[in-house]
Amino acid sequence: MRRLFNFFRSTGPHYAAGQEIRNEQYLDKGGRVHMDTYMSFYVRELSMEFVANETAFADNCFASFYSVPSSNDERSWEQAHGPLKYEGGLKSFEVKPGIKRIGIRAFSYNLNLKDISLPEGLEIIDKEAFSVCLSLIEITIPSTVRFIGRDAFDNKVEKLILLCKEPPEISTLGIDSRSEIIVPMQCAKVYRENRYWHKYRKNIHER
Repeated sequence: MRRLFNFFRSTGPHYAAGQEIRNEQYLDKGGRVHMDTYMSFYVRELSMEFVANETAFADNCFASFYSVPSSNDERSWEQAHGPLKYEGGLKSFEVKPGIKRIGIRAFSYNLNLKDISLPEGLEIIDKEAFSVCLSLIEITIPSTVRFIGRDAFDNKVEKLILLCKEPPEISTLGIDSRSEIIVPMQCAKVYRENRYWHKYRKNIHER
């Protein structure tokens, strides 16, 4: 952990303003409010069902973010709290060449973000950069990336494509245990044996 801290401290501050996307620069506040409101309702409903039926509570824990418990009247919910499906935020985004760092929670809560293009030359993807981006199911990491911060991605990501032949330094990615990690040909062994990536060895496959 100290090594990760020292690494970021020694690299991050040297980037000029035009070389990084700032912390929370594109964070969708409306999306955060929407999810906070929905999850508050969701947790409350589950707690009520737990009292009545422990099995129903356990089943509902695995329900989609966009699904409410069947006992709820969706029309009443929308009248009180707004639409279940959030229509705001970014839908696609191209990070311009020259950017070397994507900051903490830079794109978080863009619930409809389906496509993100990252340029060669990018070096750091900081923690939670793409957290709660529920529609982002595939992302390609440029070959120049050397550090990916904690929980940089949402567990909705199904495919993480890495162009890096040298495994970037990571802690946890935030992806689901069933997510697929694609690495360059003849690099799977290097990733699987790497001390940072070893925990994802079953997810790693070559292109």
